[in-house]
Amino acid sequence: MINKITTRDLILAGLFSGLMIVGASLRIQFPLVPLTFQPFFAILSGLLLGSTLGLFSQIAYLALGLVGLPVFAGGSAGLLYVLKPTFGFLLGFALSAWLAGRLVGTSFKPCFLRVLASAMSGLIAVYALGILYMYGIQAIYLAKAITLADIAKGMLPFFLKDAILFAGASAAATRLIPLLRQNKR
Repeated sequence: MINKITTRDLILAGLFSGLMIVGASLRIQFPLVPLTFQPFFAILSGLLLGSTLGLFSQIAYLALGLVGLPVFAGGSAGLLYVLKPTFGFLLGFALSAWLAGRLVGTSFKPCFLRVLASAMSGLIAVYALGILYMYGIQAIYLAKAITLADIAKGMLPFFLKDAILFAGASAAATRLIPLLRQNKR
């Protein structure tokens, strides 16, 4: 049975689309990698909203950028953005929101370990899709001599940074899920 999408659901999905825009513009420079908040908001959308609405919020964000609104990192936008090597990570955010929402389930109060495992599964999805896409763009479209292993090795500091963000999102979600679900009854 498909649940009816309510106005509240649409507002929450829109809120997470907006948070993705904010997350793309927030950038804190650290020695190895910059800290951005898109991964945090993407996984949080799936954990809090569930698989369908989490995915919807991320697709809405992608659609806004692809039609030309400057919502991607650095104020980028447009259909040609799909040719950027990092676009696969944006697709991975949508997949991670769906996967994490699916895995965390509909329990009124899931335990932290379940939420964390769901988030980390989403993290793996982001990087699997992102690295494969980056390889495809660089090796095929840009005709660079590069291997998947080279790309994966280069992404390791980003992966570790995002693992910390996903753990933080899991802690926040563990506290917020009961609040959101009690108001839905």
